Amino acid sequence: MMPLNRKTALLYLAAVFLLGAIAGGAIGYSQASPRPKFSNPPPKPEDYVRGKCERLTKQLDLRPEQLAKIEPIIRERMEKMRTLSEESHRRVIDFLKESDNRISDFLDPEQKAKYAEIQAQKLSRNPGWGPGFGPGPGPGRHGGPQGQPGKPPQGLPPKP
Repeated sequence: MMPLNRKTALLYLAAVFLLGAIAGGAIGYSQASPRPKFSNPPPKPEDYVRGKCERLTKQLDLRPEQLAKIEPIIRERMEKMRTLSEESHRRVIDFLKESDNRISDFLDPEQKAKYAEIQAQKLSRNPGWGPGFGPGPGPGRHGGPQGQPGKPPQGLPPKP
């Protein structure tokens, strides 16, 4: 093997430095890129009910008369879960507003304005989310348009 001269060593050093910078930039970019918090949206109510009924029918070998009695219970469960989720969300939002007000009580006018601006920026970064934390009733949630949760379907859609 030939001994390295100064020029070749500097060339290798520059190449290693350049490759490290490229790799570091790629890693930094991948870590800084915004990612969705949830990769899969919640299922539509009719899809949830149909899927649950199909799974239970297959797993338990349900007879049609059993499914006819179980399906309304699944619909009721889905609606109750949605109601509880919405109530919980409202309670969290109310708590966050109340705690924001308590924090503001200790701020001078300039700090209050800046605090309000920080809260507005947080909301603008997450338009489908309520103030503070937690999802709001965004588009498509529970099958309804923005801010209006959909009603549960009345019957199972026909199988394709």
